[in-house]
Amino acid sequence: MDDFDIERERYIPTDAEKLRRFETTIKEIAELVLTNIKSGNPKLVIEVDGLQQKYVIYLDSTKMIEFDIEGFKFSFKTTRNKDIGSWSGFLEGSPEAIAEMVFLKEIGKKGYATSIPR
Repeated sequence: MDDFDIERERYIPTDAEKLRRFETTIKEIAELVLTNIKSGNPKLVIEVDGLQQKYVIYLDSTKMIEFDIEGFKFSFKTTRNKDIGSWSGFLEGSPEAIAEMVFLKEIGKKGYATSIPR
């Protein structure tokens, strides 16, 4: 059940609602990345494992990036020499900014065409 802080007269979302919003944001980031890849034939596949959803972007038939509630995994090493990351490192930013500044930037640096400059 949702709560209401009477002293401050504001709505306090439940943990389940926060989780739903977070999952929606992850899906939005994945969709933004997908629509801004201009190389090949990108495709978004939603894989379900129990209650958890994983959003996987394939370019042609090659897995490129996976997104889930815990983080993300590239199929290649990024400029930081990593292939995985967690959402805990993001303090703020819109889904558009995160998609562009992190994912599309890294994809572009690997030589794939994106809608943002390298």
